[in-house]
Amino acid sequence: MVYKMGYHKMITEGAKHIIGWKSPNYVYHSASQPKLKLLLKNSRFSDDIAYRFSNYSWNEYPLTAEKFISWIASTPAEEKVINLFMNYETLGNLQPSHTGIFEFMKALPRFAFERGIGFATPPSEAIDNNKSIGAIDVPNPISWADEERDLSSWTGNKLQRSALESLYKIGGNVYASAQIAGLSRIGFICRQATTFTICPPNIMAAGGKATLALTCHHMMLSITI
Repeated sequence: MVYKMGYHKMITEGAKHIIGWKSPNYVYHSASQPKLKLLLKNSRFSDDIAYRFSNYSWNEYPLTAEKFISWIASTPAEEKVINLFMNYETLGNLQPSHTGIFEFMKALPRFAFERGIGFATPPSEAIDNNKSIGAIDVPNPISWADEERDLSSWTGNKLQRSALESLYKIGGNVYASAQIAGLSRIGFICRQATTFTICPPNIMAAGGKATLALTCHHMMLSITI
């Protein structure tokens, strides 16, 4: 479906139950559409920043830019692409300014350059400069939520499933009625509540030995080793 919409490159979750023993640090392609190239989220490095950065009980606390870049630099040479996908709310919300998150982000380029690691744009170079090493089959919906990385956060219990079923049963009628009555605001809310959005494939990319790609939804930073 994504390929038919005109997209040839896509970022997605590197869920363990999907990739199994495979590393997320490569370019892959869709098993159902080989021309659709995939970049997979590196959950460990992403969550180190998004969730563990200010966790005093974390054995790697405090996380400095120098330490983080050293982890990136020590990844196997054959693992070409490292993708960090985070929400905008990571910067200033999940990790408030007093945690030092903004200073951390500002310092990343300096320590990266000291190790010969550069930043590259445009993002699509990661896929353009690296061949797919294999196919990824995703038979069921996945998400970035919780450890399960599936839809259980929204469909995990009977009450949630019942609410969703009811919403979709009446959603079409409410939207159509709102359009006829000229109540655009109600129609918009109803449509938003019953629509899953596929984010544009904002691909992090770079050439060279390896690429570190960071994104907070539409904020991107690519680092090349």
